[in-house]
Amino acid sequence: MNNSELRKLIWDTWPGCSVHIPDREYELASRHRVWDELVSSYFEDYKYQAQTCDCDDYALLLHAWIRQQQYREKWEKPLVFGEAWSRTHALNVVVLDDKSVVLVEPQTDGFVDPGDHDIIFVRM
Repeated sequence: MNNSELRKLIWDTWPGCSVHIPDREYELASRHRVWDELVSSYFEDYKYQAQTCDCDDYALLLHAWIRQQQYREKWEKPLVFGEAWSRTHALNVVVLDDKSVVLVEPQTDGFVDPGDHDIIFVRM
């Protein structure tokens, strides 16, 4: 998926959302592959601490971990996986191979419906 297609998909999901998409091309993944990546991370084991290990930290750590996996496994393109912010919460966002946008709760690795949050900023 190219960055223009991705930007349009994000804007269709959350109109008016600010979007930062640094790369030209991204790889879509199946829900199963994303789940495999999530369960092999360990960030849900971190103990919550206000200000130092809260939702924004979890979202950043999981995003960075996915990027580390892409480097280690020599993926040709980065996975469409990033951070998504509302005014009160930070999550992760992924676009699946059926082009559906899904949020990930980084503190539990659970999938969340994108309509459950009013996302104002996405960073891939």
